[in-house]
Amino acid sequence: MKIYLSIIAVLIFNVPICHSQNTDNYKERHFINLRGFKKTFKYEPKDSIPSMEETNVLYNSAGEKVSYNIIKKNIAKSSKELTTDILNSNGLQSKYWTNANINEKKGRVYIHPFKYEDNDLANNFFEKNYVYLELDDRQNYSFIYSAWQVGVVTIPIKWYLSNELGNVVTDINAMLSPGFKWGKTHFVKLPHEEKARQYQRNFSLNLLIGLSKLELDKSNTDKDDLEGNVAAISTGISFGIYYRDFAFLAASGFDFPTSNYDDWNFSGIPWIGIGFGYDFLKLAGDSN
Repeated sequence: MKIYLSIIAVLIFNVPICHSQNTDNYKERHFINLRGFKKTFKYEPKDSIPSMEETNVLYNSAGEKVSYNIIKKNIAKSSKELTTDILNSNGLQSKYWTNANINEKKGRVYIHPFKYEDNDLANNFFEKNYVYLELDDRQNYSFIYSAWQVGVVTIPIKWYLSNELGNVVTDINAMLSPGFKWGKTHFVKLPHEEKARQYQRNFSLNLLIGLSKLELDKSNTDKDDLEGNVAAISTGISFGIYYRDFAFLAASGFDFPTSNYDDWNFSGIPWIGIGFGYDFLKLAGDSN
């Protein structure tokens, strides 16, 4: 029993450490059309544009400039629409869909396209410019995304697909849950709020592998004098519905006792169950 509690404690207390490295939408691959949808994306330089201005200019009798001072100035950044012509001039003809990270700040959704493996023009453009979408009040904007993720899962209720007594159990278990997650990120800007509201609708398909504690007694064995707990290796698959990084799961799989395999009535019999999980790692890649 102490072994299983220790495993669960390690998984739970390591979750915040791993998750702190992956915040906002920076580990989710959003799939975005650069031409926009409800409205057009805009762009502006990340740095101010330097310029030179001549002052204290003196002229001779012939009207020729004989002396002056130079003052360095920075021209204020100005935004422009990200038109099809701009995209084409940066080598993105007919390649308007891009994989990107996104983040929201002061009523704008900024997109950060992943690096293009064969297009230095586009890489240069996105490195030098901010690309963003201005959010209109009371409008809902959604962006499709996906990510590979790893989570920790527990399935507190299992029903073994058998007519034998004792086929519903609530034993302790802890499993890792690697899988594929997809959904949409939504932004809504309200007039009286500076920061847009953000929420997601998420789903996932996952593999499950971990350890369970099985309690053997006369209800699930053919031996009246066999009682006790054994460890089992649990495997399965699950479908998840998410609130942020927390998941409600419907799952199915098999348990393989590490001892007394032939004595347990549910050896080789699949189970279905419901459970809960938490994603602590997302992997979305970084290239187009």
